[in-house]
Amino acid sequence: MPESFPGRQHGPADALALRDELTDVLDAVRALAPGARSALLLRELGELDYPEVARVLGTTPGGARRRLGDAA
Repeated sequence: MPESFPGRQHGPADALALRDELTDVLDAVRALAPGARSALLLRELGELDYPEVARVLGTTPGGARRRLGDAA
């Protein structure tokens, strides 16, 4: 189990480090271009495959892959 797994018991220093890490991730996601951000969230949080991401975004599966590449 990863050290930062949410279900683990943490002390105050661990909680602060996890909060800082999550803040960094959210800042990075917010900094993405809207198309890349949408593709990333649909793929990773929505667990959609490329054709499904493409349908939601009104593009082709290749276009969805390109947007995800832009997020990398």
